[in-house]
Amino acid sequence: MSFSQLVAERALVASGRCCCICHKFCGTKMELHHIKQRAYGGEDTFENCIPLCFDCHADMGKADPKHPKGKHYSESELIQHRDLWYKKIEKGFRERIGTICDADKQLFERICQVFSGPTGELLRDEDLRGTHVRNSFDTIYRLEYDFLDPFNEFIDAELEKLKGELREKMKKFTWCQSMTTYPIGADMPNHNATHLWLYNNGYILNRKVAPEKLQELEKQFEEEAEKLNDSATELWNCFCDFVRQGRRIINS
Repeated sequence: MSFSQLVAERALVASGRCCCICHKFCGTKMELHHIKQRAYGGEDTFENCIPLCFDCHADMGKADPKHPKGKHYSESELIQHRDLWYKKIEKGFRERIGTICDADKQLFERICQVFSGPTGELLRDEDLRGTHVRNSFDTIYRLEYDFLDPFNEFIDAELEKLKGELREKMKKFTWCQSMTTYPIGADMPNHNATHLWLYNNGYILNRKVAPEKLQELEKQFEEEAEKLNDSATELWNCFCDFVRQGRRIINS
């Protein structure tokens, strides 16, 4: 058995259907996690429940005590994450104040500045299936890292939800960019390129690839490059939504 309908509804309302760790809005794409696992005596109660997105829930896997990797979430940490988020949602729904604090306005402007310059133009206009300057997206990587700092969390719950959604698209894009682009070499030392571009321009030799496998390889490179392009478009569209909705909240 899992959580009852009553417990599930209380938890989903209390969280605003947002992940209690990354704060993105999940809608139906979320799960209710037992803070203390049922195998260790955890109960199906509201107090033992934390709503999580699919990705954060996947991070709740059991650690191997003989080979620990990373810092796994403790029960007390999960409770703190949940309670702080519940309070933020409750305050947001209760007050929906007409003024936003200066710290939130400054964080909003800082995020906008990252995407409003050359970085945003690359995401919006460029075909990333080809080449780009190696450090073109460093500002996005830095911002994604800075989001881990609690001082870079919006006080306003609605703005923090928007930031959580933006961060999710940033993570997807930076993963694609880091895993699917590679240094070109001495010819263009400051540029990265996709497998597709490297293959089409003779940097990848296929003498050892069987002819029947060549078409499959070309298709793989095409899909890989298209995935990068799509993730850039998704990130730009998410940023545009962040700006539109964020400005309405700040100016409401």
